[in-house]
Amino acid sequence: MQDLKLLRKVKGFTQADMADKLGITPAYYAHIENGRRRVNLDLAHKISLIFNLSIEDIFFPQKLSETYSQQKQKTKSTA
Repeated sequence: MQDLKLLRKVKGFTQADMADKLGITPAYYAHIENGRRRVNLDLAHKISLIFNLSIEDIFFPQKLSETYSQQKQKTKSTA
Protein backbone atom coordinates (compact mmCIF):
# COMPACT_ATOMS: atom_id res chain seq x y z
CA MET A 1 0.00 0.00 0.00
CA GLN A 2 2.72 2.39 -1.11
CA ASP A 3 0.24 5.20 -1.81
CA LEU A 4 -0.97 5.13 1.78
CA LYS A 5 2.60 5.57 2.98
CA LEU A 6 3.11 8.49 0.61
CA LEU A 7 -0.10 10.17 1.74
CA ARG A 8 0.94 9.77 5.36
CA LYS A 9 4.37 11.27 4.75
CA VAL A 10 2.96 14.20 2.77
CA LYS A 11 0.73 15.01 5.74
CA GLY A 12 3.72 14.73 8.07
CA PHE A 13 2.26 11.89 10.11
CA THR A 14 4.15 8.97 11.58
CA GLN A 15 2.71 5.49 11.63
CA ALA A 16 2.12 5.98 15.36
CA ASP A 17 0.18 9.20 14.63
CA MET A 18 -2.04 7.36 12.17
CA ALA A 19 -2.57 4.45 14.53
CA ASP A 20 -3.58 6.85 17.29
CA LYS A 21 -6.05 8.66 15.02
CA LEU A 22 -7.54 5.33 13.93
CA GLY A 23 -7.65 3.71 17.36
CA ILE A 24 -5.39 0.81 16.38
CA THR A 25 -1.87 -0.22 17.31
CA PRO A 26 1.12 1.16 15.39
CA ALA A 27 2.06 -2.41 14.45
CA TYR A 28 -1.37 -3.03 12.96
CA TYR A 29 -1.18 0.21 11.00
CA ALA A 30 2.27 -0.73 9.70
CA HIS A 31 0.82 -4.02 8.47
CA ILE A 32 -1.94 -2.15 6.64
CA GLU A 33 0.52 0.21 5.04
CA ASN A 34 2.78 -2.65 3.98
CA GLY A 35 -0.10 -4.64 2.52
CA ARG A 36 0.00 -7.42 5.09
CA ARG A 37 -3.45 -6.60 6.46
CA ARG A 38 -6.63 -5.52 4.76
CA VAL A 39 -8.88 -2.85 6.14
CA ASN A 40 -12.58 -3.15 6.76
CA LEU A 41 -14.97 -0.51 5.48
CA ASP A 42 -15.10 1.35 8.80
CA LEU A 43 -11.32 1.68 8.97
CA ALA A 44 -11.10 2.61 5.28
CA HIS A 45 -13.65 5.35 5.93
CA LYS A 46 -11.67 6.71 8.87
CA ILE A 47 -8.50 6.76 6.77
CA SER A 48 -10.32 8.57 3.97
CA LEU A 49 -11.52 11.23 6.41
CA ILE A 50 -7.99 11.82 7.69
CA PHE A 51 -6.70 12.43 4.16
CA ASN A 52 -9.87 14.12 2.91
CA LEU A 53 -9.99 11.70 -0.04
CA SER A 54 -12.48 9.06 -1.10
CA ILE A 55 -11.90 5.44 -0.22
CA GLU A 56 -11.54 4.74 -3.93
CA ASP A 57 -8.84 7.39 -4.30
CA ILE A 58 -6.78 5.82 -1.52
CA PHE A 59 -7.32 2.11 -1.99
CA PHE A 60 -7.84 1.97 -5.77
CA PRO A 61 -5.19 4.39 -7.07
CA GLN A 62 -5.22 2.89 -10.56
CA LYS A 63 -8.85 3.92 -10.87
CA LEU A 64 -7.88 7.39 -9.66
CA SER A 65 -5.17 7.61 -12.30
CA GLU A 66 -7.69 6.66 -14.98
CA THR A 67 -10.13 9.28 -13.70
CA TYR A 68 -7.48 12.00 -13.80
CA SER A 69 -6.47 10.97 -17.31
CA GLN A 70 -10.08 11.23 -18.46
CA GLN A 71 -10.48 14.65 -16.83
CA LYS A 72 -7.26 15.85 -18.41
CA GLN A 73 -8.45 14.76 -21.85
CA LYS A 74 -11.79 16.53 -21.35
CA THR A 75 -9.98 19.72 -20.33
CA LYS A 76 -7.79 19.61 -23.44
CA SER A 77 -10.76 19.06 -25.72
CA THR A 78 -12.66 22.03 -24.28
CA ALA A 79 -9.70 24.42 -24.35
